Amino acid sequence: MKKDKIFTTVKLPVSDLEAVVLEGTGKNLFNALTISKGDQGLFSKQLIIELVRIDDKGINSEEVDEMHMRDVSYLQEVISLMTKNGID
Repeated sequence: MKKDKIFTTVKLPVSDLEAVVLEGTGKNLFNALTISKGDQGLFSKQLIIELVRIDDKGINSEEVDEMHMRDVSYLQEVISLMTKNGID
């Protein structure tokens, strides 16, 4: 089984939990696009579900819904940086 590459590890601002953000792949992107069906909010949420690990476990939709808004926004920002990395 192929080991996931880590993009970065961050400390969430409100919960103080350590979150590992995986390097995104085309599969992650297309899964998020398919599930979101054009809904930008759902797309962002699905990317968090696809790419974030807390305590070495993936997170689900309900867990994202229950996270503090600042933690979710922070994760969105980190993932956004990954998509822009290297583009001038």
